[in-house]
Amino acid sequence: MIQIVASSLEQLQAGLSATADEITWVQTAYRVAEVVIIPLSGWLARAFSERILLVMSGGGMAILSLPNHKK
Repeated sequence: MIQIVASSLEQLQAGLSATADEITWVQTAYRVAEVVIIPLSGWLARAFSERILLVMSGGGMAILSLPNHKK
């Protein structure tokens, strides 16, 4: 996944209207999040079971993907 982020930095930079220095923080933040979530996902799978973790992850993604209609 890191290669996907690295190869799409130019498109991310254009989409976010960010400078080259600013866009490197996107890659850094992704790497930090990945280093944290990989061991955490193993612990959560043992704590809740893989099935429950999968349902919670899918449900969370669905809820967070809903459009925000605040005015």
